[in-house]
Amino acid sequence: MHSQLSRRRNVNHRDGKTVMNRSVRALLSLLFVAVISIFLAGTSWSGEKTDDPSNKPDANLTETYWKLLTMNGNSVTLGAGGKELQMVLKKSTKVNGFSGCNRFMGSFQTEGTQLQFGPLAATMMMCPEAMDQELEFLKTMALAKSHRIHEEILTIYDSEKVEILRFESVYVQ
Repeated sequence: MHSQLSRRRNVNHRDGKTVMNRSVRALLSLLFVAVISIFLAGTSWSGEKTDDPSNKPDANLTETYWKLLTMNGNSVTLGAGGKELQMVLKKSTKVNGFSGCNRFMGSFQTEGTQLQFGPLAATMMMCPEAMDQELEFLKTMALAKSHRIHEEILTIYDSEKVEILRFESVYVQ
């Protein structure tokens, strides 16, 4: 009986040791995976830091709020009520925005880098301080023939490939 008990203890001891070794290995493997995950969370797959501002992806043309920065090489001023001139191009090929005094809406076509706006309509408010800039903006949009997006900047060109409008993407927070 003593030898059977002894064998049982040895078997349990060996099994316990085996179970403990497996548990320690599993715990160490899990810890290793956790440490690697934490390290990779701060880097891209290339190993570069993802918070590098020079490594930003380009904004999307559609479903992005585009704030007008320049028109025909000149900075723009805020429109009536201190509102910025802006537009949003929808996936449905509709465009809407604020042109300085009035809201505008219409359509657009794009294929590759080509971009053209269809007829645009606007509300009929009168804003003496913003009308000249608004008219220039709407006329300039009608001249659009192509575009380029680099990071957060949308540049629109006329048929001569001259920059006529420059926008910056703005993200609502």
